[in-house]
Amino acid sequence: MTAGLWTAFLANFLFWTAAAAGGTAFAALVDLTNARWAAPLRATARRCRRFLPLSVALYVVLLIGARRIYPWISHPIGSRWLQFWPFAIRDFVALGTIAAAGEWFWSRSIATTVRAVVFLLAYAVGFSILAIDLVMSLGAPWGSTLFPAYVFFGNMYAATAGVGLVTVSTRRHHEDALTDAGIADLANVLLGFSLLWMYFVWSQYLVIWYGNIGDEVAYLGRLLDGTWRPLPWIIWTARFALPFVVLVPCAGKRRIPVAGVALLIAAGFWGECFLLVAPAASGPPTVAAAIGMTTAFFALFALVTDRQSDSPAWRDAS
Repeated sequence: MTAGLWTAFLANFLFWTAAAAGGTAFAALVDLTNARWAAPLRATARRCRRFLPLSVALYVVLLIGARRIYPWISHPIGSRWLQFWPFAIRDFVALGTIAAAGEWFWSRSIATTVRAVVFLLAYAVGFSILAIDLVMSLGAPWGSTLFPAYVFFGNMYAATAGVGLVTVSTRRHHEDALTDAGIADLANVLLGFSLLWMYFVWSQYLVIWYGNIGDEVAYLGRLLDGTWRPLPWIIWTARFALPFVVLVPCAGKRRIPVAGVALLIAAGFWGECFLLVAPAASGPPTVAAAIGMTTAFFALFALVTDRQSDSPAWRDAS
């Protein structure tokens, strides 16, 4: 494959792996907070777990094209290529731990605090490692201690929106569908996530702008200027501005507005994955490559998560 196709592969790998892991993280938060109104959302998130083991296999495929993506890997037999393998092993272990913790978390349908806490810890640590090695290393020598938290929180935000979109769209007349009050609660959750996501964005931007360090400003310049300049504004609009405008009024806490906003949030996250990867990669993807690779990943994700129906994932223990 060309460098552009491999870059599109990495962006989609991050997006769909985040959907699976972030959906499980949201379900773990539902368990910890005993949010019974979110039972239909948890049932939808349960299906996403099936993609996590597949992500481990897809990561092995990603390693094949790593030198076509990362500029700092000069040659397959060069010293930097040899330096890459310890990071690859670390990422493989991190991803495998997330998948194993996810399987263990979902092995029981009744909420358990210990399992939820263990998965959230594995998710936070594991995706922090992936954020550093797979994304932040593209901008080397740029580095940020806030960036890993920004990534794993953004994953959960997008996954919650995706789970909400599927639940609201496909379970409308189901006996376990969200009630009107539940949809309003989902709107409030998405609004809260959007505000926190914007806080992370602003905190990252402010530190780079105020510090005015060459390496950091250069990295930010690649994301905000030139060919990619419109994309950050589209992402900001889809993930913060429109959710804020639509979901604050009471009229926005209904099924259709919530579904529309959830779709925008998920689409904005897809664009964000490309924004974080493509400007610094060895070969930016073409529009055809991005659409084609996304279609392939979507079909694979849909096949894995819709292969069979799960039994209800929420039971009253009382």
